[in-house]
Amino acid sequence: MDYEEITIENFEYVFTEKEGKIQEVAREVEGEFRSILQNLKNEKNFETTGRLTAFKTNPPIYRSGAKVKYNSLTEEKFESLKKKFNKLKIGKIKKKKFRKYVLKGGYEKLSEAWGDIFEADLDSDDNEFFLQIYVVEDAEDENDLITHLLVPIEDK
Repeated sequence: MDYEEITIENFEYVFTEKEGKIQEVAREVEGEFRSILQNLKNEKNFETTGRLTAFKTNPPIYRSGAKVKYNSLTEEKFESLKKKFNKLKIGKIKKKKFRKYVLKGGYEKLSEAWGDIFEADLDSDDNEFFLQIYVVEDAEDENDLITHLLVPIEDK
């Protein structure tokens, strides 16, 4: 797969997470977050800017979440949300370099795409989260789905 090197600017995201083998916990975590997200859409002064997943391989942690406008989620607002959705957490991704791979098509292709990436991309930064950004998530034809697969690069 071809890639381009990009720099992601600071962003915050809300998420649910679970430790364990990604293949074993992903479906559960996705379901939890999707349920919370439906209710978050009704919250005043809260807006997401896109869905994502983040994961680490060592230790294995899987997160399902949504980006929010940077510094828009005050601690007071977050605490209010946490009371309603006790599994909800907030994370920050600081300005970082990534290799961006573009996957077009259905989500069943994700596992194979990541396998190809991990096989070829040996100098990734395993201490950081790998990201999946769902660029086009709702499409009538699954061939129109677009997901960015982001591999963190060590700062040198």
